[in-house]
Formats: sequence, structure tokens, C-alpha cells
Amino acid sequence: MNTLELKSGEIQSADTILRVVESILGREQGTPVVFVPAMGLTRKQLVEAGRKAAGQDMVVATTLAEGLRTYHMQVARQLTSGGNWNGTRRRLGHIFQDVTDLLKGLHLLGEVSPRAELVATFYAQSLAATILAHSLKEREREARALVGRNLAIDPDRSPLLAEVRGLLAEGTIPVLPHGLAKRISAGS
Repeated sequence: MNTLELKSGEIQSADTILRVVESILGREQGTPVVFVPAMGLTRKQLVEAGRKAAGQDMVVATTLAEGLRTYHMQVARQLTSGGNWNGTRRRLGHIFQDVTDLLKGLHLLGEVSPRAELVATFYAQSLAATILAHSLKEREREARALVGRNLAIDPDRSPLLAEVRGLLAEGTIPVLPHGLAKRISAGS
């Protein structure tokens, strides 16, 4: 399986994402499976929002999350247009709804477990994967971000490898959160 694991410095802004898109489009090795880290400080800020929520400071937690929403929407808006922008905005909105639900749950639990930190990391990476996939679509290259609550909660129950193989067979670029790289590579 042809994989491309991006580093955190490669995906921080609209400019860096555009360079990655051009690099992917210029590849001659066939359709890659792309693994994407979180953009910039997104992971760190989501984990901090989780800690604030668990510490009963929902005002700060939601402020951090809304700042990340604004940042990601602005970057996505710079890279997409028309119907593609509408789809990107909708997908990012679903991820941020999951983030909101996570923060509410942490608020009720009053603690941030290592598993909750992994889920926050997954959501941070999912935001970047969604933006990258839609940026590839904007440049007429079929791509799909494989993200979602079910993968974040229990990736072992998802038919993920089969879905990746199906997308590759169609010539569609699968774009996944970096945290799934070992799982996919082990199954290929």
C-alpha cells in the first residue's frame, strides 16, 4: 500500500496545506493513503479544553473550542469554494459537534482519562484530514476523509481497511487521521 504520513509542520495553514496538495497531485507512485496530523496547536488546545471542562470551567473550554472552530473554518474557506466549501463546512461542523459532546462528557465526569486525550487527538487530526481531502477535491482529485465518532470511540469495530482498499480501487485518495496509520499499515 502506497502511504504518505505527513508531519505536523507540513499542515499548519492554508499555504502549507496547498503545498501538500500540490505534492500529492504531483506524485507518480499511484494513489496514496494519506495520514494527517493535527494542524498547528489544535491537539494541545483541544486537550486543554478537555482539562478545563473536567475542571468545571466550561466557559474557557468552549472558548478554546470556538477559537479552533473559527481557525479551521477560515483555513478551509481559503482552500475551498462553492459546493465544496458547503460540504467542508458541514463536515467540520459535525466534528466540532463531537468535540462539544466530548467536552460536555468530560465536564460531567470531572476528569480527563488517557482515552479521552486520544479521542481529542483523533478529533484534532480529523479536522485537518477533512480540510486536506476537500482541498484535493477542490483541485479535481477525488479524495475522502475517513473520520467520525465511531472511529474515534472504537476503531477496531470499523471496516476501515476494507473501506480504504475500496477507495483505492476507485482511484479515490483516502485521507485519515495520523493516529490510524499503524492500524492500516499492519493490515495491508
